[in-house]
Amino acid sequence: MSAIFGILDLKGRPVNLVWIKSMQEDLAHRGPDGHGLYTEPSLVLGHQLLQVTPESMYDKSPYEEDGFVITANARLDERQALMDKLNIAPEVREKTTDSILLLRSYRKWGKDFLKNIYGDFAFAIWNKEKKELFCARDQMGVKPLLYYFQDNRFVFSTELKAIVKLP
Repeated sequence: MSAIFGILDLKGRPVNLVWIKSMQEDLAHRGPDGHGLYTEPSLVLGHQLLQVTPESMYDKSPYEEDGFVITANARLDERQALMDKLNIAPEVREKTTDSILLLRSYRKWGKDFLKNIYGDFAFAIWNKEKKELFCARDQMGVKPLLYYFQDNRFVFSTELKAIVKLP
């Protein structure tokens, strides 16, 4: 199972890079197939990749598109039906990752898109223009998404140990 993590400082303070390195190290066992970071001065989104589906070999998370950034640990069901609704061309479907499907669904239908998404997932989507972070996980909680909020700093992770080790 892949891992996601991130820190958003709502006061605009820079994210401590030592904290990010600590979170990456704590989650490294979940990402033997790759890792990635998206950074802004007061935001970091991270991903540790474990390839478990054919399309996950194309995952380059965090993924950025048209002013939005997503980091996701996802395995979606009913992918073909969702791609039909999103008008994804047949020739790119086999390389379309679950992260891309989640992001494009969010962009098309807004936050209520989750009512029509099936599978196991946890994700965070950053709207660069609005400076808004939207996080969710599947209804059954199969993919963990743990968080902590204090002093206007929001921290989330797939595993608790990546959070509790931070000061």
